[in-house]
Amino acid sequence: MKDGCSIKALILDMDGTIIRMTVDFVTMKERFLDRLAKEPLPSNTLDPKDTMVENLARVRRYYQEHGMGGYFSLLEKDINELMAEVEMLNVRETRKIDGFDEVIRHSRNKGLKIGLLTRGSRRYAQAALHWSGIGDVFDHII
Repeated sequence: MKDGCSIKALILDMDGTIIRMTVDFVTMKERFLDRLAKEPLPSNTLDPKDTMVENLARVRRYYQEHGMGGYFSLLEKDINELMAEVEMLNVRETRKIDGFDEVIRHSRNKGLKIGLLTRGSRRYAQAALHWSGIGDVFDHII
């Protein structure tokens, strides 16, 4: 980076980018599908081959079409809590990737702010950063 460069920050992703992932996505999807299987949905709504996002979109659409959008909001909250629980199962095993310290040091020397963007829950992100020893590095976490 040159002096006068318009770059002001480095935004990093978390899982698999700055830390070694410990989230068991197979278990997460199994629990997700088990939870949704308890709902009064048509049999063709859920497809284990599809992503959780695709499955949840079909559930949302079904509930909205049947005037149950308010209930879907409660279900979505329940699903988010379930996913956050799975995120936490192995979080104590989280470690930073090799080279992380050098990237941060170089970026700070250039005057950059350091941000983190993750799709994980805030609780998981904070715990993963703690256990990997990099919890105090970031200026902003989203």
